[in-house]
Amino acid sequence: MSMTFVSRCVLVCCVGFLSLCSAGCSFRPSAHLRLPPPNASFRKRVKAFQELRIKKLHFYILVDRRTGQTLNRVKRPSDWYALELGNGEKVYNIKDLTPLVPPDSKTARSIRNYKHNSRVGALSFGIGIPAAGVIGTGVMIAGLFQKDTNLILPIFGVGVAVFLGGMIGSTVMGFVHKGRAHFYRGEIITSYHPDLLKKLQIKIKRMPEIGGLQQQRPTPGPSTEY
Repeated sequence: MSMTFVSRCVLVCCVGFLSLCSAGCSFRPSAHLRLPPPNASFRKRVKAFQELRIKKLHFYILVDRRTGQTLNRVKRPSDWYALELGNGEKVYNIKDLTPLVPPDSKTARSIRNYKHNSRVGALSFGIGIPAAGVIGTGVMIAGLFQKDTNLILPIFGVGVAVFLGGMIGSTVMGFVHKGRAHFYRGEIITSYHPDLLKKLQIKIKRMPEIGGLQQQRPTPGPSTEY
């Protein structure tokens, strides 16, 4: 068996693996979300907040009666990979929230970081691991068919190193970036409502303290409640 034939087999296997990885990627529909124009009335902007807010997401502030220390807390929805908005629409691609927040906001920055880490993690798992397996296996097979017996062991060893090193490296990189993406997704969900209110030019009024618990709700101004 010639080296040319082995090389072609390795190339075909690589292309096949990458094609399967691409075909296996799940398609998630994009949500087309829009804000009212900047000159919209206050009622329309409040209605937009009601429709674009995340359901089952609650903000509250815990207050220590003795010291006055406060802790901001967010109760996140259980299914935070399919965020349901107030209008019933589900957001699968977190980047679809980008037009709803200011470009320099914490939410926008977290979305950019989430996209980067999610992409790198997906490439590590979807392409890095299969590529390391195919290339490493191809090198090992090529080593076994060497006519010079002195080259069989070194080439086979290189194949093993590529196989194991690529697998381990891609797996570690994938988990690291996926973990970072998970963190930034949490940051997005935490900061989305305040940044959405900022984009809609709606202020937040702190409600009176009731039993040590304070809630934040959007209001049209200093005196009218939402």
